Amino acid sequence: QPPQPVISSNKIEMIFSTDNVIGYKGFLFSYTVTKCGGDINSPTTISQPNSSLLLECVWFVTAPPDKVITIKIKSMRSILMLCDYNNIKLYDGHNVTNASSLIDTVCKTRGPGVNQT
Repeated sequence: QPPQPVISSNKIEMIFSTDNVIGYKGFLFSYTVTKCGGDINSPTTISQPNSSLLLECVWFVTAPPDKVITIKIKSMRSILMLCDYNNIKLYDGHNVTNASSLIDTVCKTRGPGVNQT
């Protein structure tokens, strides 16, 4: 059974200190990277388990022309209640830099909901 993760962050600094009393082989370090963002074209669940990180993840959700995309937000966990910093923005289309395509901004202060486009 693998050990539990020690840290969940996008940066880590490690300092390995030794003395000169007993000699061994050192240590083994391994890490994994959780993907943030991507393309979605089938029903799925998205979760970001550590919301304390400074992240900007962009998912492009695409459906066939005769289908409607339904987004259900079950919960948002955040220490800060600031909607400017901790939010999910929903855009119509794949142009996330175009403010006019912004459909909704969802944050903890407004609560979860259902959005369709």
